[in-house]
Formats: sequence, structure tokens, C-alpha cells
Amino acid sequence: MWTLNSTMILDQPVMRHFAMVALIPMSISLASGISMIRRRYSTFSTIIASITRLVIPIGTILGIWTLVVLNKPGVQAIYRERSDESESV
Repeated sequence: MWTLNSTMILDQPVMRHFAMVALIPMSISLASGISMIRRRYSTFSTIIASITRLVIPIGTILGIWTLVVLNKPGVQAIYRERSDESESV
């Protein structure tokens, strides 16, 4: 009988490579999310949201929604206020 365990999967070179390649976009998206929480670097978040749209289907939905939210006038005003505060300090 054939059994599957997690160490057996990660022992395969292809799966190890896939896991490493998946960590890079995931960490960039996490950095974008943190910057949105802190209301900083809206251009960075816009670029990452545009790239995220290529990951079908959930990335497309989240990427478009992020772009819609980031382009609202109220959200842009919040980012502008935040950047004005950091420049005056």
C-alpha cells in the first residue's frame, strides 16, 4: 500500500523548488498587506495588486478588489495625509 507523508513530498526536488518559488510571491503580497494596514506605500500596493491579478481565480478577484479600493478618493486622501505627516516629522 502506498502512503503519503509531508517529508516524502518535500524530498522531491520539484516540490522543493515549487515551495521556494511560492514563498517569494507570498512574502511580497504579505509585505503589501502590511503596508496597506499601515497606510504607506500605495504605489507598491498598486503594483503588487496588478501582478496578483495574474493568479487565477482568487488572485484575480483580490487584485481587482484591491485596485478598486486603493483608487477610491477617500483612500487616496488617507494615504496623502499619511505621507504629509511623515514628511513633516
